[in-house]
Amino acid sequence: MNMTTKEFLETANKEMSRKVWEHYGKETQKKKFIEELSELITALAKEDRRAIGEEMADVKVMIMQFENGMEIDTLPIMNYKLHRQLARIENENNNK
Repeated sequence: MNMTTKEFLETANKEMSRKVWEHYGKETQKKKFIEELSELITALAKEDRRAIGEEMADVKVMIMQFENGMEIDTLPIMNYKLHRQLARIENENNNK
């Protein structure tokens, strides 16, 4: 079975993030994660589209490392939170 470009990149990125996590470890990467989150906040505050994209990618890399390194599956949690928010929106619309 041939992989799509997206599937290839996702697989490659996951493997590279695993290697980075294994090399630096949780404590170093925790500090890096906080730094990247701060940089994203700054880019958002400045409304700098290019910087926002760069910093979002950095934060996604860190999220990937923590998901894999700490064996955290965020997919069902995200699904729950999105459903909950849509229910809130529906409730807001019904109360107008």
